[in-house]
Amino acid sequence: MENKRHHEWIWLQQESNHQSSLPPLCIQIPIRKAKNLFHNGKMTISFGKQKLEVVVDMHHYHNPFYICSSDIYTTLQLPKGAPLKAMYCKKNHTITIGPIMGVLTDSKTLNGHSFSTIDNFCRELTEVGKKKGLFTFIYSYHTLKNKQYYGYYFANEHWHRIRSVKPHFLYNRIHSRNIIHSATYKRFVQYINKQIPQFNKRFFSKQELYDYIDAFPLVNYLPKGTRWNKDNFHQFLHTYNAFLAKPVYGSQGRGIFRITKTRNNIIIETFTKDFKKFANENDAWNFLQNKLKTDYILQEELSLLSINGKLIDFRVLTHLQPNHQWKVTSVTARVSDNHFMTNLSRGGTTASAKKILLQLFEKDKALFIYQLMEELAIAVSCQLDRKRENTFIELGIDIAVLKDGKLKIIEVNSKPSKNEHRNFKGVRPSAKAIVEIARAKGMEWMEETCPCKVLESSH
Repeated sequence: MENKRHHEWIWLQQESNHQSSLPPLCIQIPIRKAKNLFHNGKMTISFGKQKLEVVVDMHHYHNPFYICSSDIYTTLQLPKGAPLKAMYCKKNHTITIGPIMGVLTDSKTLNGHSFSTIDNFCRELTEVGKKKGLFTFIYSYHTLKNKQYYGYYFANEHWHRIRSVKPHFLYNRIHSRNIIHSATYKRFVQYINKQIPQFNKRFFSKQELYDYIDAFPLVNYLPKGTRWNKDNFHQFLHTYNAFLAKPVYGSQGRGIFRITKTRNNIIIETFTKDFKKFANENDAWNFLQNKLKTDYILQEELSLLSINGKLIDFRVLTHLQPNHQWKVTSVTARVSDNHFMTNLSRGGTTASAKKILLQLFEKDKALFIYQLMEELAIAVSCQLDRKRENTFIELGIDIAVLKDGKLKIIEVNSKPSKNEHRNFKGVRPSAKAIVEIARAKGMEWMEETCPCKVLESSH
């Protein structure tokens, strides 16, 4: 805490056309601040590895911004337009521009000036970030793993590629499981963790959900589940009329099988809506054993709510706040396309969670269920955060509401889809939440890694 007194957070702004009277490489500051903010009439401004010595000009004005001559922006290649947040260190008389948030994707190149499914979301992060003083750059894993900090920033309705700077906060949106499970990625994470605070860098497996939520009362909200093996398969056949086989590391409904036991047959339905019938348990086991090439779990099928035969579950988004508390940012109903899965990638659609509940329950009960979903999602987020400290800032929690109104946790996603609100007008709440935590953690990181700490430790 001692170190924080050495730092002051300020706003910089480029001189406007009618102000173009500043000398070269000059920063103009209010005279009331001047005695604290410069040394011998000069100071250093840094942006990444670039450093620039500038002249300080005192001025009698009440503008909260510190005005920079245009050549400062040009020399440091700073994005023009919005004011810039920066940290002034009173010990080494340096202004460091930031914080900077990096969004890490697995896109190799920018295809047609778009980041595919997260393009709109990245634009929203940029828009909110500008208002909050947070730079947002989009980085490709394929360049960052080679320690090349080339990034994209959004301006004038286009993405611009520049040789960027090392961010102070990294929000990992890599979706490729092949990348995340590779040895190269593991080495990359080890390197980055020493350089930058990085969040949501890994997936939650379905087995981990059972491993981490292992205590009363949360454990009561989990469906019955167990590891895939022959004994457990036969046990589930004799216990449940229907159950699911799910890949431990699966996503978007891929690889899921639904097993239903009737009087005469065992029916296996695939995620592609194909059906197979078997007369006995061993034939059904042999079929699945040949199909399941990775680790799987077995999970009881839940009696989900439905409307017109279409199953419904709910996606609750939660985010970590700067005060280290979790909050719910959105609750969305997902409606299946006459299938046993509600995933949007399998033809599902989204709807208002409250409207769906009000259609199916009396008002008081509907609102009670909605509130309970939010409380359950926060409790799950806190539990997982305790188990995997400093790992996640965002979670997507899939919750089933059963026909009797009880809740069950279906699964937790550490990289929730950004298509859930594709029809949302304006900036979605999750973008605002991520900017808030990125800004707070980025500022903390800048203060903790300021060179003045080295000066302190040497005395």
